[in-house]
Order: sequence, then C-alpha cells, then structure tokens
Amino acid sequence: MATAQKILVVEDELALQELYKDILPEYELTQVSTGREALNLIEKPFDLYIVDVGLPDTDGFSVISAIRERFPKSKIVIETGFPLKSLQPQFDRAHADLIVAKPFKIKELKEHIVQLMN
Repeated sequence: MATAQKILVVEDELALQELYKDILPEYELTQVSTGREALNLIEKPFDLYIVDVGLPDTDGFSVISAIRERFPKSKIVIETGFPLKSLQPQFDRAHADLIVAKPFKIKELKEHIVQLMN
C-alpha cells in the first residue's frame, strides 16, 4: 500500500482548516495555526505546503522563506485575503506554485492542488 502524500497547511482560520480536511481526504494533512508551529515542523519535507500570508505571529512569507531555504524545490501554495497587487513583490520572491486569493472557489482550488501533487 502506497503512503499518502503529505501536506502542511499553515492557516489560522479554523473553518479553512476544516475545509482542507474535507476537500483533501486522500492526503495526509498536518495543520497548524501559527508560523512558529510551522517552523517547528519543517525539519522534514512535505509534498506540498499551503501557507496563509496573514498569520497571528508572523507573516507567511517568513515561513515560506524558511521552507525554501531548507527544501528549495518544494511545492508551495500561498493563500491570502490581502489584495494581490499589494503583495506582488513578495509573491515574486516566494516563487510559489500557486497564489490563491480569498475567498476562493473550492472546486478550482482542489483541482489545482491535485495537479500540483501529480
């Protein structure tokens, strides 16, 4: 039996954590609410990282930078409720595989994640 692919979700909104659990049951999800928790987990690689920009203790770009430093070829999805244009320079530096603006279309998000995981 193949092991499930692993996704780290860094999201402080519990409703979105539940949503990810509901729409991605075929993956092994690890979910945390803060950047500090995420940084404690990146000693081992995940197949995909989903990182919210607006975290309570740090910005998601700091988390992404630490992930990129440790695992340069990681697949990363950035989600944000901020206007995309206002963060374009940070998005460019993060080299994300996908940038998702909240609110997002659930079906489209799942399709993109499945494509990234294949």
